[in-house]
Amino acid sequence: MHRMLVIVPAGSDLQSCADLKGKTIALTNVGSNSGYHAPLVTLKEEFKLLPPADYTIVYSGSHDASIAGIASGRYAAAAVASDLLDRAVEAGRIAKEKYRVIYKSEKFPNAGIGYIVSLDPKLADKVKGAVMSYEWKGSPLEGFFAGSGQTAFAPVNYKDDWANVRRIHDSGGYTYQLK
Repeated sequence: MHRMLVIVPAGSDLQSCADLKGKTIALTNVGSNSGYHAPLVTLKEEFKLLPPADYTIVYSGSHDASIAGIASGRYAAAAVASDLLDRAVEAGRIAKEKYRVIYKSEKFPNAGIGYIVSLDPKLADKVKGAVMSYEWKGSPLEGFFAGSGQTAFAPVNYKDDWANVRRIHDSGGYTYQLK
């Protein structure tokens, strides 16, 4: 699980998302929940801010580019996934002293591995068993996820664990028209 964070350069005057009025925020790309959809819905629902009237959006293209933009001071604020920020810190791409978190969302699942509901139950059990017994130690996954402390696959329940993602996407508030 991870959270959507809004981060700012450490020396920034911004203390909360309410302070983004009249500012620019870096979002990753329209396919990202934590780098695009969640911040737009949060800014609209919790802070009553709408682009382009209340703030400007720039697209960085990725979480890593948004993090680099905060580290260099290029962006006033950026929405990023907490696990990707943790990995960037661990890899030395940004020092903890270079940024501050001004918003932390509820938790979101990182991703999912699933199977179709009509799959034969015996085969479904084998798929679950293979995924859940996968040994991360010494695997490429261990190195890739090490910085964020993720060390194994975890079972999730779509109804409960994906509720926050569904709420954001069902809100319809994550899109806006560019003029």
